[in-house]
Amino acid sequence: MKNFQCPSCDSMQVNEIANVLVGPESFCTSLCHCDDCDFLYLANHEAWLESAYQESFYGDTGYMQRNLNTVDFMELFLLLLTQSLPKNSSLKCCDFGTGLGIFPRMMRDRGFDFWGFDDYATMDLIKPFLADHSIDFDVVTAFEVVEHLPKLSFWLNTFKDSWPSAFVFSTELRANGEVPSEDWWYYAFSNGQHISFHSEKSLKAALKKESVPHKLVRVPGTNIYCLAINDKIETIFRRAAFLYRLLQKFKFCSKSLRKILGFSRASLTWDDHIYAMKVKGRA
Repeated sequence: MKNFQCPSCDSMQVNEIANVLVGPESFCTSLCHCDDCDFLYLANHEAWLESAYQESFYGDTGYMQRNLNTVDFMELFLLLLTQSLPKNSSLKCCDFGTGLGIFPRMMRDRGFDFWGFDDYATMDLIKPFLADHSIDFDVVTAFEVVEHLPKLSFWLNTFKDSWPSAFVFSTELRANGEVPSEDWWYYAFSNGQHISFHSEKSLKAALKKESVPHKLVRVPGTNIYCLAINDKIETIFRRAAFLYRLLQKFKFCSKSLRKILGFSRASLTWDDHIYAMKVKGRA
């Protein structure tokens, strides 16, 4: 029987759920679950994680659509946040785990002072606005990043010397206590980049352990969350969430009308993903 220690809460009450093959080299590792904090993770990620990031494209065909959605939401949130500031004040923002830099580039195109930070990517599209530890930020984003981190401290400690007013991030949370079957799409074992699979319970436990002075709130009906430093930021985030959902309803009406008129086409996003994975030999 292997002895595992939870990388999130340090508990030894960890069960090995299954042996799985992960990454481009099909490394055999253990899918583990912590009974204490409910964290679900892949053990021994050091053995394959570097090779998992060797290619700039790894089959993620939903990248552009996610960025378009998050740009729309963040524009609402930052506009409301800016209105609450003293006149002539501005916000400095950082996108953590930015990849190519599409999201912060689009935010700069809409007039927001966004920078990029990523230890695993060249961030070509956001150059020369690359963040370092000498810059203090008011808002930090991390879209589809949490599941790539062995524990939250790697993300949070980057900004620990000057906590931002808000961390806005996205990730797919499991139901508390649930261990999805091995065919769950979010595991993405063949890519090997997703190594942490939080529930709300495990996420809150990790934030408590890291002494994060923020409250966790969510945009209803989405996987977008915010760590708000105070009630004021939380209220602004909730207002932005309400407006975003309202605008999404108008978009749905527009799509429905286009479909009726014969203008719309079925999305190729998922079909393209399946094809890309076959081409790369990971289907």
